[in-house]
Amino acid sequence: MTETNICGRRIRTARQRLGLTQHELAQRVQVTKQNITQLEQGQRQPRPDRLRALAQHLGVSADYLLGLTEEGS
Repeated sequence: MTETNICGRRIRTARQRLGLTQHELAQRVQVTKQNITQLEQGQRQPRPDRLRALAQHLGVSADYLLGLTEEGS
């Protein structure tokens, strides 16, 4: 994983902190497990509506996921 994939790393960390699998998070955000895998691996970036949903379900801010802040909430 590269430094440019801060969003993916933060999604993975927040998901794991909550004890969620990729499949469980995907169901909550209404995307495929493959989509979560691609996000976490930095193969894609979330659309704004998905970023909002991810942040809400992970209990962090969208700014945190994007690497704009160091604090999650």
